[in-house]
Parts: sequence; structure tokens; C-alpha cells
Amino acid sequence: MPMQDLITSFIIQSKECKLRDVGRFKVVTNSAAVDIANKRITPPVTEIIFSGREEKISDGLVKYVAEKKRIPVAEALDDLKKWCAASKEKLKNGGEILLEP
Repeated sequence: MPMQDLITSFIIQSKECKLRDVGRFKVVTNSAAVDIANKRITPPVTEIIFSGREEKISDGLVKYVAEKKRIPVAEALDDLKKWCAASKEKLKNGGEILLEP
């Protein structure tokens, strides 16, 4: 499974993910809202909030990648560091990283 797919899966399950030199992703669910004037109820909305510049990688993500890839934790951490460095460089050069569910 590609690293991006593992990261996306982790974000969906854990609701938060830190990626060194890339940023932090946090899943937030906003409650349903009542608009009495227009006689409407809007459903809850889930969104992913991104904050740039993160100094570490989520420990849970490292364990998750190790488990899913069936590799040692140290190797999973190394793979994630390489992915983060490559992603940082890609973003720095105007590229994009797609994390799709």
C-alpha cells in the first residue's frame, strides 16, 4: 500500500496526524445547524484542518505504518521521514500532495 494511502487511512481513523516538515492534519466535525428563518437544518459537516510546519511525526502513525506494512517500527519511521522530506520538497517546488479517501 502506498504511503499516501496509509497516511490518509490513519487521518480518517485517528482524526489527527502530524507529518514532520509538512504539517498537521486534524479532522473536525461541526454540529448540525438550525436556520429557523429559512426553515432549514443543515447536517453535520466534517472537514480537515491543515496547519503548516510540524516538528515531529505522529507516534501512532509510525506504529500504524509498521503494522500495515509488517515492518519494524524503526523502518516505518525511516520510510515516513523520507516521505515527509520528499513531500516537503515537492510542495516547496509548487507541487501538490493528494491525500484522497
